Amino acid sequence: MNIDTTRCKFNSTPLYFTSLGGTSSHFLAAGYTGIYSPQKNSFAIYARLYTTSNAVNMLNMSTLYKWNVHWLGVMY
Repeated sequence: MNIDTTRCKFNSTPLYFTSLGGTSSHFLAAGYTGIYSPQKNSFAIYARLYTTSNAVNMLNMSTLYKWNVHWLGVMY
């Protein structure tokens, strides 16, 4: 998942932090805290389920439990 941070207008690449929100079963998700390719306008995460790597199952679980990624960019 690519996260677009352009609207924040960072002057340089910040430190990014993420968490997962939703209604239930967050413990089934993994990988959402790993930050890849951080830049001032974007970064990527590779979320998956502990129980399976099936993308359809991931989509179904994220929809059922209304999962969403919360993120924060901090300039240092």
